[in-house]
Amino acid sequence: MPTYVFETAEGEVYEEFMTISELDQYLLDNPTTKQLVCAPAIIGGVSRKPCDGFRDLLKDLKSSNSRGLYRSTIETF
Repeated sequence: MPTYVFETAEGEVYEEFMTISELDQYLLDNPTTKQLVCAPAIIGGVSRKPCDGFRDLLKDLKSSNSRGLYRSTIETF
């Protein structure tokens, strides 16, 4: 379910979490409240490397599966 941003006639801005059908009814029940159009909060372009312990585990898995037809191509960072 999405989060919607609203503004009251007094200028108060708040968020509500509801379905689209609930949104329609909410706007009918609150005629002085208007829905604000906002961009979704998307976090992108963040690349984190896993901790050293997990990287060691990945390296062990990769080395134990490095032979044969189904050779491991897992990224160990």
